Amino acid sequence: MPRTKKKVKPIVKTKVISARVTEVVYELLHQQAEDAGMTLSEFAAQMLTKGHVNTSYVFYVHPDEIEAITREFAAIGNNLNQIAQKAHVLNVIDAPRYDAAVRQFEKVVRDITEAVILPRQMV
Repeated sequence: MPRTKKKVKPIVKTKVISARVTEVVYELLHQQAEDAGMTLSEFAAQMLTKGHVNTSYVFYVHPDEIEAITREFAAIGNNLNQIAQKAHVLNVIDAPRYDAAVRQFEKVVRDITEAVILPRQMV
């Protein structure tokens, strides 16, 4: 004998939460909801309950722009190294603090470079 399917009652949303926002904020929220593949209502509900919505962005950057960004970061890095050398010679800077800042800068550069050169879907 074939199995009978149980009827699942749909979830009925009966409560309304309302908020006034500017046109700019509305458009921003609407775009974020669209990027997440959700309705504005679904997006708002998930933001309110979870505090975030997982979205993914794919950036396409022209190779010339990557070269320009890379050159800019290299120039900044060179400037930091020159400042560090001068500061160490003159003993006018807290070396451990500076070194920590440089490590943080290098990590950011690596993260940005990986995101631009090796784009992947973020989940």
